[in-house]
Amino acid sequence: MLTSSYSSSRRILPQVYQCILNSDYLAEEGLDLIDSIQSVDSWGDEEATFTERVAEMFLEAARGYGEGISHLDNTLLQWIKALIDSSEKAGLQARLWCTRLPLEFYSKGKFTDGCEAAAEFLRDANFSPGGKITNNDNAQAGFLRHMSVEYLTRDKNLSDRDEWEKRAKYIDVWKPLDPYNPSKLERYAQGMGVRMRGKLAKDFGLFNEAYFSLKLFIEQYAKRGSREDGWAIGDLGQVVLELEGADEDCDALSDLMTNGIRCGHDQLIPELDARPCEVITQIYSQAIESRMVARGSSSQYDRDNVRESDTMFLEINRAASILREGIFRPERYAEAEQKLIGLKDRFENMLTMGALWHDNQTRHFSVLAYLAQISHLQMDWEVAQSRWIETIDYGQSSVKEWNGDHYYVDVAKYSLANAQLQAGGEPDAIIAELDEIVHRLNAEVVTWNLGLGTFWLEYIRKSMAEVMSVEESAREG
Repeated sequence: MLTSSYSSSRRILPQVYQCILNSDYLAEEGLDLIDSIQSVDSWGDEEATFTERVAEMFLEAARGYGEGISHLDNTLLQWIKALIDSSEKAGLQARLWCTRLPLEFYSKGKFTDGCEAAAEFLRDANFSPGGKITNNDNAQAGFLRHMSVEYLTRDKNLSDRDEWEKRAKYIDVWKPLDPYNPSKLERYAQGMGVRMRGKLAKDFGLFNEAYFSLKLFIEQYAKRGSREDGWAIGDLGQVVLELEGADEDCDALSDLMTNGIRCGHDQLIPELDARPCEVITQIYSQAIESRMVARGSSSQYDRDNVRESDTMFLEINRAASILREGIFRPERYAEAEQKLIGLKDRFENMLTMGALWHDNQTRHFSVLAYLAQISHLQMDWEVAQSRWIETIDYGQSSVKEWNGDHYYVDVAKYSLANAQLQAGGEPDAIIAELDEIVHRLNAEVVTWNLGLGTFWLEYIRKSMAEVMSVEESAREG
């Protein structure tokens, strides 16, 4: 029964919960909820039938995917499909696809398959201005286009920049029906294209370009407190930390430190002596606090058990930002460690309730890697080794889409080897295991996980060179 395990921090509309109860009740009487909904008559002059309105309510409820009650997600998807199946509204079908991507494809690791299927739907559906579509229909097509561009098939002959520019052009194909007077929903769909352009730039390592797109979305398009707003703030902070970690002057850092950023109604102007990571920590803290208050997480227990995707993303990044502060102020490591341990415990508690959503699997891995970095930077080699081993084990066994092997697992293995050497381990035995790992790390650059494949990996490379130099000198002596 759907109601048998209704205990989660995930918030569900009362009407949806009532439908769950009704479904169980009707099943006991040998009746079907969907048949009952579809049997309700609608007035002919209504913009949407009763069936379509209920489907839209279920679509809204399904946006909480990955935040608990996974069996409800599957049920909602089946209900939505059945209710929308006969609808001729292209916008409703596009909105269904926005739900199908995470629940039907991403959850099974079929990222590219899902996005290619969505692209095919958009090609086949009639969303041309000459067709019988509304501004709402067109906006839903825009949302789907901007969502599905993320995992389209990569052209291996293109550089990261060329691939990003190709996908940016794909985003720009969509336009409001009246480009000079877009509807409110069409304007938001435009904003989602701006956000995705920034996110893709970040994932391809084009951090300066990513910053300006993400800032534009946050300041001019984002709905304050929305998931998309939270994800964009999280991505923007990552971009700033990456640029700071590269220790290069750039337009993005200059803009942030001079002009600040407006998040919602708050304009944050950095203090003159502030470091970028300190500014980002403040931005993250404000965004987290506003979500806690707006979503009713008033008690410490509620705050320690938040599962909303955007809030947890912000919390993880805030801890990483405080970790970055520790490089300049070592006393900050203690707070970063405390927050990361709290997040680690939360993920482990979530695991007791079922498998983690795929995003949470990689985020859990990140938390473990950041904890290992703290011990590494403090030269606590015994704990660092233990934490790197835990990180590697988790990445190999619990991040399902990695199938036991990944670039970031190799980074963790390389970091472990460095900790072992620093602790006085036998160089020949440790180095003998590294050739293949080093070759793979040198063959590509993966940048979507904050710092791990960029400034952290460079730190380990420099440390390994120093260790090997000392070892070489000792042998020659």
